[in-house]
Amino acid sequence: MPDLLQIWLLMFLINSPVYFVWAWVLFGGWEGFREAIVFWIKPELWSLLDREYWDDIYAESKLAIWFLLPIGLIRLELWLLGKIIGVHL
Repeated sequence: MPDLLQIWLLMFLINSPVYFVWAWVLFGGWEGFREAIVFWIKPELWSLLDREYWDDIYAESKLAIWFLLPIGLIRLELWLLGKIIGVHL
C-alpha cells in the first residue's frame, strides 16, 4: 500500500489541469501571474511609496488563494475517498 506522500503526489498530478484552469481564472493569463509574483517579492513599503499598496495586497491575496485551494481540494478528495473505501487517509 502506498504511503500518504505518494498518494498526495498522485492526487496533485491528477488534479494539475484543474490548477491551471484555476490559475487562468484568477490571473487572466501569464501576465497576471507574473504581476502577482512581482508584488509578492516587492516589499509592502515600496508598494506603499509607489502608490500600489492595494494592488499589491490584491495580487498577493490571489496568489495565496491559488496556492491554498489545491491543498484544500486534495484534502477534500482524500477525505471523500476515505469515506468511500472506509480508510482514514
